[in-house]
Amino acid sequence: MFKELQEKGRKLTILLVEDDENIRIQMERILKRFFHQVFLAQDGEEGLEIFRSKSKEIDIVITDIAMPNMNGLDMVQAMEEYRLNQPVIVISAHNDSDNLLKAISVGVDHFIIKPVNVDKLTKVLHKVILQREKEIKIKKLERLSVDNLTGLPNRFALLQDIEEKSLLALLLLNTDSFKEINNVYGFCNGDKLIKEIANRIEELIKETPFKCYHLQGDEFALLIEKGSNLETDLELYDYCLAQAKSIIKELETVPFEIEDYEIFRNFSIGFAWNDKVNNDESNNKDLLRQADVALYQARTDNKKYAIYDQSHGLANEFKNNIEWMKKIKYAIKEQGITIFYQPIIDNKTGQIAKYECLVRLRDQEGIIHLPNTFLPIAKKTKTYLPLMKEVIRKAFQCFENCQYDFSINLSIEDILNQDMRDFIIKHLDDNIDTAGRLIFEILESEGIDNYEQVIDFITEVKKRGCRISVDDFGSGYSNFYHVLQLDVDYLKLDGKLIKNIHQDRNAKVVVEAIVNFAKKLDIKTVAEFVHCTEVQDWVCQLDVNYSQGFHVGKPESDVHSTSSDIKLPKASS
Repeated sequence: MFKELQEKGRKLTILLVEDDENIRIQMERILKRFFHQVFLAQDGEEGLEIFRSKSKEIDIVITDIAMPNMNGLDMVQAMEEYRLNQPVIVISAHNDSDNLLKAISVGVDHFIIKPVNVDKLTKVLHKVILQREKEIKIKKLERLSVDNLTGLPNRFALLQDIEEKSLLALLLLNTDSFKEINNVYGFCNGDKLIKEIANRIEELIKETPFKCYHLQGDEFALLIEKGSNLETDLELYDYCLAQAKSIIKELETVPFEIEDYEIFRNFSIGFAWNDKVNNDESNNKDLLRQADVALYQARTDNKKYAIYDQSHGLANEFKNNIEWMKKIKYAIKEQGITIFYQPIIDNKTGQIAKYECLVRLRDQEGIIHLPNTFLPIAKKTKTYLPLMKEVIRKAFQCFENCQYDFSINLSIEDILNQDMRDFIIKHLDDNIDTAGRLIFEILESEGIDNYEQVIDFITEVKKRGCRISVDDFGSGYSNFYHVLQLDVDYLKLDGKLIKNIHQDRNAKVVVEAIVNFAKKLDIKTVAEFVHCTEVQDWVCQLDVNYSQGFHVGKPESDVHSTSSDIKLPKASS
């Protein structure tokens, strides 16, 4: 015990208040063996003065009762204003009930009867320190369990409660498009809105068995345990569903007043419950995940609420996403990101003019996967950026030793990402001879909110000899505005227009109009999805400059060594 007391006490400070000089010196000698520092006072007034000035340093108070000027119990009572839950040990020569009762009333933790010996004192100190450590741990856990912004229990507290309780239901509530609030009103007002939402939810549920938690950002949870008023699963289910509808209605009907603004918000709720009858596999550990899946379903379906149902398949979708993330990371690390090259022919000569670089993923089993299976998942994670960098590196490696032009697809997000932009510019500067044959294909159907950054990027890459193509042209509503703004060199006609052009009169009219428009601006046109002779004939007849599609050539793992490898009939002059 002595060794443990020395270990635990070496960082602690004691205030000793004792009027008897001999006892004070004797106790000081004992205490200094165990504690970092010992403050001494000879009466209650001096002890109170020391405590006032050093209350944040003092960890334990030891005091006699009977002293001149101010007795120990009056001193402890006066310390209440400054006391930070420090334990108090009272030493007295008398074991009378009056002193004992007053000691309890002023918050004394332990009572020692004189004479005090080393063994008796150390036992009490050891007990006090252990109790103090326990209380500190409890307070830390309480702080960990409380959200700083709202004062509500947090995610940690929710997970603890879910683990400890039995039959439960959980409502997961989320504010739709909360990012807009921060963008429009600022983060400070965003925080104020979160607090107002928390206050209103608390008010709405104060007469209910629900307990409210603030998980993160704009996400709240409402947990309920089946009790005496909700005896069956069905009663619990019906009650929660009714409450979910009511809470959303109340939150959406009355605006939130933040500063001088009236803010209306929409909300979504995901509902999950551990229905033992209908779902034997359900358990509390899955409850939060299931509610999250239901919330995702509600937002995806643009509904106010959704109830977790295994048949939704979203849980399997999430598992599938995780598996794909593993495959993507493996492919990036083990050279599994590969490029297939699809030829694009010049309709005047019938020969290959350039290639489009199409990303593929080779997994551990050697299976080649198309981009629609992994790119959407990569874009949601941090794997997308290294994946695209690998595509650019490999495309340059391939075409530095052959003289074809080549194109790489870029999304608007790629262009707006500063890290990606810096990588591209540096790669162009390091490979300036190859850069002059590169065409960046930008997807036309993607909205462009920041033209200034996109135009700046185009200006920079054009300085280095690159050209710009708008992909899927004809699929969006602002096509011609894009072309005028972006100073493009090629228009790649949307495959939906091209694939049935031999049968669809309207498609022919649209393509003809686009081609005529492009000619006037000295922009070349490319037809994609050319899958048969009839389509190619019409493409040539409408004077489209280039063709791409399975009729021209499928994507392959290497490029043709000469332009004579593929040759189609020339377009008529």
